[in-house]
Amino acid sequence: MNWIQSLGKAIHHIENNLTNEMDIEDVSKEVYASHSNFQRIFNLVTGMTIGDYIRNRRLSLAGEDLLHPKNRIIDVAMKYQYDTQEGFSKAFTRFHGITPSSVRKQKHLLKTFRPLTINLIIQGGFDMSRKLIDHLPIHQLQYPWQGENYVFNGCMKFLMECIGEDDRYDYWFFSTVSGDSFVQVYAADKEKSYACFSDAKFDYTLIKRVFDAIGYGFTFMGAEEWRRDKEKCKAKIIEYINRGIPVIGKGFNWTLDNGDVLPTDEISCVIGYENDGDCFYRLPEEATDLIPFTLDDDLPYTFVFIEGKKDAPPIADVYRKALMAAPVLMRTPPDPSKDVFFGNEAFEQWARTMEGDFYDKINYEVNNGINVWRSYGTYVTIFSTNIFHKKDTIDRAIQMNPDLAEAAPLLERAQKTLEALEKQLTEAGGYFDANYEINGEVLQDADKRKEIARILRKFPEVYTGICDIIEQAG
Repeated sequence: MNWIQSLGKAIHHIENNLTNEMDIEDVSKEVYASHSNFQRIFNLVTGMTIGDYIRNRRLSLAGEDLLHPKNRIIDVAMKYQYDTQEGFSKAFTRFHGITPSSVRKQKHLLKTFRPLTINLIIQGGFDMSRKLIDHLPIHQLQYPWQGENYVFNGCMKFLMECIGEDDRYDYWFFSTVSGDSFVQVYAADKEKSYACFSDAKFDYTLIKRVFDAIGYGFTFMGAEEWRRDKEKCKAKIIEYINRGIPVIGKGFNWTLDNGDVLPTDEISCVIGYENDGDCFYRLPEEATDLIPFTLDDDLPYTFVFIEGKKDAPPIADVYRKALMAAPVLMRTPPDPSKDVFFGNEAFEQWARTMEGDFYDKINYEVNNGINVWRSYGTYVTIFSTNIFHKKDTIDRAIQMNPDLAEAAPLLERAQKTLEALEKQLTEAGGYFDANYEINGEVLQDADKRKEIARILRKFPEVYTGICDIIEQAG
C-alpha cells in the first residue's frame, strides 16, 4: 500500500470512529505503519498532526450537535470522547471562539472543519527545508483539565523531556519554584491579560530562580538584544532545534478566529524552522498545530536558551526553599509599567474594578465572551488552581521536609477557609458555572458585583495568615 492510499484509508478510519475512543496508534495500526513514521507523513502532507485532525473534526461536529435544543453539553462532550465537560468547554471555545452554551444564539460564528481528501499534484516535490524537533512525540504544553493552567511550567516540563532530565522535574515542580502556585495576579490594564505570576514577571530573576533549581545555566535574550543582531539570534535558535532542544520564548500574540489580534505576550516553545530561519514554528498552549512566526514582525520577544549542566541542589531542598520564598513572592510590589498587581494587592484592585463600571461597558455578545474570560475568568482560574492543587505544591514540600510537619495542620485549616470563600463566590455568581463559564449577566449587575467584591476582600486575610505560618515554620 503506498502512502497516498494509506492517508486515505487513515482518514476514512478516523471519520468512522470520531465518537469512539481513538488515538494515533489505533490509526497507524489500521494502515500497518509505525505511529511515529505515519505521524510524520501525515503532518508533512496535511500540515497538522493526527491528533489535531481528530480534535478539529470532533469539535466541528460537536458544534452542529449543539444546535439541536435537546442535546445537552455534557452529552455532546462525552459523545466526542471528552472526559469532563470543563475540558470540552475550554477546547470548544478555543476552536469556535464561542462557548458551548451560546451556540444557538451565535450559530453564524460556528467554524466548520470538513473531512480531508488527498489530491496530489506533483510540481517539483515537497519543500524539505522544514526542520522540527523530532526525537520525541510533540504534545501540548498545558493540560487545563488536569489543573495545568500555567504555560511556562509546561514549557519547562517539555524542555526537560527533550533533554532526558529527571522526571521529578514535572509541571508542578516548576509551578512551585516559579511562584505560580502561590501568587494571585490581577491586571488593571484591560488591554492586557496575565495568566499567572510567571506570565507577568517573566524576567531574568524568575528564570534564574527556575534554572538554578534544576542545576543548569541559561542565556536570557531580551527584545533589544535580539533586535541588535537578528541573524545571530536566528542562528542560535536553529542550532538548538538541530540539537533537538526547544527554545522558550515570550511575546507571541494570539490571533482570534475573526482575525483580531490580542496582545497577550504568550509564552511558548519554539520547536522548528524553515528556510534557514525565514520562518520559525512554535507550539500553542493547548494544541499541537504549529504556529509560524518570524523575527521580522518585531514583536518584543524574549528568548531563553538552556546552557550547560551544573550541580543540581537536592530536590527536597528546592521545594523547601520555594515554600519559604512564597511569602516574599506573594508580597511582590505592583509593576507600574504594566499596571499589574500581585498577592493581596491583586485582590484589592480586583475588588475595586468590580465596584466600578468597567463590566457594564463590555459587550459580551460581540466579543464572544473573550473579554469576560480575559478580564475575569483568568483571575478566577489562578486562585482556583492554587487552592485545589495545594497537594501538588505545598504538601509535596512538607512531605519532603518532615521538619515542616507542624505547619501542615495550620495550612490545612487555611485551605478549608479558602475553599469556603470559593463556595461563597460560587453562590454569588462570581465563579465558574457547571459549563466552566462565567455569567456575563451577573458581572453587569452592579449590586451583584458589589457582593463579589466583598468576598474578594476576604482573601487577603487568609493569605496573610498563610504567609505567617510559612515564615514561622522556617
